[in-house]
Amino acid sequence: MELKIEHLSKQFKDKTAVNDVNLTLTPGVWGLLGANGAGKTTLMELICSGAPGIRVVPKAKIGYFKQSLDALDSNKTVLENVMATSVQSEHTMRGILARLLIRREDVLKKAAVLSGGERVKLAFAKLFGSPANLLLLDEPTNFLDMPAIEALQKMVVDYEGTILFVCHDRTFTDGCA
Repeated sequence: MELKIEHLSKQFKDKTAVNDVNLTLTPGVWGLLGANGAGKTTLMELICSGAPGIRVVPKAKIGYFKQSLDALDSNKTVLENVMATSVQSEHTMRGILARLLIRREDVLKKAAVLSGGERVKLAFAKLFGSPANLLLLDEPTNFLDMPAIEALQKMVVDYEGTILFVCHDRTFTDGCA
């Protein structure tokens, strides 16, 4: 068991976002499905915050991909961004970047000049090179083209830790979870 949720509920004023959730997450890749507004992102945020009712094994280190991409430093290069949090060598990180279709000449670009899709791929590279072993991915395929989605799917399938993701892309979901 990596994560256990017992009787978790969350309300915002008069709207219930999460109602009596019970879940045991074991190692592997898991998709969290539901309609828009069903509370999937709220659940991810509650897991990250360690809300009451959520237990994570002591060795788990959570990495969270948010759609806001606020983990990137716009003034740093791609390579500087990934190395800032990496537990991997520069050589390994360049390999991760390449697997996510960020090429050699692009690693010296400032994050500020990257497209939305490039910024998403950079955020994933940071996560995959970090010490995190429990990844939460909120809408990971947004802003990605098909080759990038396929590359990300391979990275997710090959990942040795645990992943919980929210995604409306059924092809991605079916190929990963």
